[in-house]
Amino acid sequence: MTLGDRIAIFNAGHVEQVGAPMALYERPCNQFVAGFLGSPRMNFLPAALALGLGHALPGGTVTVGLRPEQLRWVAGDDAGGGSAGRSGSSAGLAARVERIEQLGDVALVHCHLEGADAPVIVKSALGPRDLPAPQAGLLLQADAERVLCFDAQGRLIVR
Repeated sequence: MTLGDRIAIFNAGHVEQVGAPMALYERPCNQFVAGFLGSPRMNFLPAALALGLGHALPGGTVTVGLRPEQLRWVAGDDAGGGSAGRSGSSAGLAARVERIEQLGDVALVHCHLEGADAPVIVKSALGPRDLPAPQAGLLLQADAERVLCFDAQGRLIVR
């Protein structure tokens, strides 16, 4: 992504998408491209789990895509139980911190979300003193305009 002004993403010899790197990153045509671009990879959740974000989601079988750097949290002892912590808003996904990966300038906060197949990863530029503790309850939040939705075939749903 850093060397070209146009890239092509292939899947098993088939071209999935061609375009400017950031255009593909921000608007992938499907779930494969969304998961391929970015480090760490995009978090994927079934719509039933993502309803807690409080955003309108399309009907049918939908997978929600959330990039780790687009997520934020509200800390609070009761956030893991579904409360909003100090934010005063109940919209969010109740999670618990599994582990924190310090990478120098950023940290990856791996969170357990009840019913999710894999940990949800939040990428944070906060310093070590401002990060949550292991096993802390968090309420994960995301901006509605940055949430991506994919249909049952993995294609981006344009909203």
